[in-house]
Amino acid sequence: MDIELNRAAIDGRQDLCEAMRGGGSNHEQETRGEKNTVLHIATKAGKLQIAEEDDHHPALRFLYYQNTEGNTPLHIAARSGHVEMARILVVRARRMDNVQQNKKLVSMRNKEENTALHEAVCHNRFEVVKLLIDEYPNLASLLNSSNECPLFMAVHRSFYDVAKIILNTAAANCSYQGRSGMNVMYAAAIRSSEYIYIYIGR
Repeated sequence: MDIELNRAAIDGRQDLCEAMRGGGSNHEQETRGEKNTVLHIATKAGKLQIAEEDDHHPALRFLYYQNTEGNTPLHIAARSGHVEMARILVVRARRMDNVQQNKKLVSMRNKEENTALHEAVCHNRFEVVKLLIDEYPNLASLLNSSNECPLFMAVHRSFYDVAKIILNTAAANCSYQGRSGMNVMYAAAIRSSEYIYIYIGR
């Protein structure tokens, strides 16, 4: 990737569109190694500004691209906790899903089978969790390659505010499954959290 294009993406500069149009093919707009696109880089920095009505920003052509770890730009936004950046991607995907590549962005998985919700939960990104679970409550039912549901990940890490928002928003869709034969109730018990144990068992 061109150095100037990389800087424009990191800084969220207004001239990013122009830099991308002069930046060559899609392949030339990826970094070496991890193969992060311009949108991955801009999302991680969290500074990219895209007008709500602008569905033609050139960075959006990478909306569904996965890097070498299988992460989409939404995975990166979720992990980094950039809720406004995540909202931009979710809103665009709402209009573009089933049109491009027949994929639903919010449920795409990386190489660990994590969705963006798994990533947000794992890094205790409350506002991103709320955004994603409001958008697609069924995400609470999906398991990663370790057989962990998002609720299990939250309770196991003692992220109880995150656990409560998942339960409050997606109780009907929620899985309780965890890795190694454990479940959410077991995780709550070993964390000695009487409150969350009662809350889940209500």
